[in-house]
Amino acid sequence: MSPKAVLHMLPAGGRTDGGISFDGRSVAAMKPSELRAFRAGEVAMIPQDPRTAANPVRTAGDFLTEVLVRARGVAHGQAAEQAVRQLAEVGIADGEQRLRQHPRVGPP
Repeated sequence: MSPKAVLHMLPAGGRTDGGISFDGRSVAAMKPSELRAFRAGEVAMIPQDPRTAANPVRTAGDFLTEVLVRARGVAHGQAAEQAVRQLAEVGIADGEQRLRQHPRVGPP
């Protein structure tokens, strides 16, 4: 729960005490717009069980383009093109189809 507390992502009613600084800036003192930029560009949280983070209703394209669209202001079409290029760079073929697929959650 500590990473969520640091990033101000606790559930409603969650409470914290203390503070944390990143590069000399107080995370607790950040305005909402600063916090969004901080989350989008400077820090990341990796779930311990990645299978629980994937919503099977959303497509792989939703996950791969979300940060580009929401936090960086890239148009959805451009974000999808960038995601396809990045998939190709890591050896994943047919990126357009992969963006339309849903994550597989659980054992095969």
